[in-house]
Amino acid sequence: MIWQQVREAYPQQWVVLEAVEAHNIDNKRVFDNISVVDAMTDSLSAMKQYKVLHQKHPNREFLFASTVNDDLDVTVHEWVGIRSKAG
Repeated sequence: MIWQQVREAYPQQWVVLEAVEAHNIDNKRVFDNISVVDAMTDSLSAMKQYKVLHQKHPNREFLFASTVNDDLDVTVHEWVGIRSKAG
């Protein structure tokens, strides 16, 4: 599925998605094919479901979003690491 198909199938809902096919362009994540894992009416439930799935399947790419949004806009941030004082 693409985002517009998800929006039509699940209007005004929160959805938990799995990225089946995705790639980066500049600092944006582009989703070529997504699968709806679950749908709910509130963001807290979606976030909890996302967390469970992410912990259970850490190598798979899950996200959650509201279908009220016109676009599935995900910014990629570089992980730089953690700094700490030595000694």
